[in-house]
Formats: sequence, C-alpha cells, structure tokens
Amino acid sequence: MRILVPVLAFAAAWGASAAAWAALPPVYERAAEFRAIANHAGIANAFEGNPIEKIEFLSKDLYRVSAGDCHLDVAIVGKPNLDGLVGPRQFEVKPGTVVCESE
Repeated sequence: MRILVPVLAFAAAWGASAAAWAALPPVYERAAEFRAIANHAGIANAFEGNPIEKIEFLSKDLYRVSAGDCHLDVAIVGKPNLDGLVGPRQFEVKPGTVVCESE
C-alpha cells in the first residue's frame, strides 16, 4: 500500500496536467505562427529579393507580410492532431498573392 499511494498521486497529477499540454498559451502560439511565416521559403521568395520588413497580425489566423512597396496576406490553417495525441496546435502557412503599390 505504501508504494501504491505515491504511484496513484503521480498518475493523478500527470493526468491533470495532460490537458495543459493540449495547446500552447496564446503568447507562444502567436510566436510559433510568426516563426513559421518568417521561415516559409515561399513567402521570402515571393518578394523577389526584397527582405521582409514587417509581419502584422490582422485577425485570428490572418497576417500581412510586407517588403518594400509590396505585401501579401498569409492564412494560418489548422490541421487536426493525430487521434489520441495532444500537443501544440498543428497548422500550415498559406500565403496569398503579392500586391504591390507604386508611388
């Protein structure tokens, strides 16, 4: 019985914390989305050599990336987690079309 009590206590604590692993806190989720956008080769190449100057949060799952006189909107599209697995949100970065404004 002495061994069983600590094991049960550990199992209960671990089970309660498993739900906390289901998603990242919003500040970390936003940072993960920014990193994914900044590291997306298709977005960097879309501006034809101009470096990315700004990534703006427009609304949930929608960002605007700017470089020079051009910008493109980027959607974050959620992907389902595999059955029974928990963890950070899985998503894909879907860049839109580059729009350039001449002065």
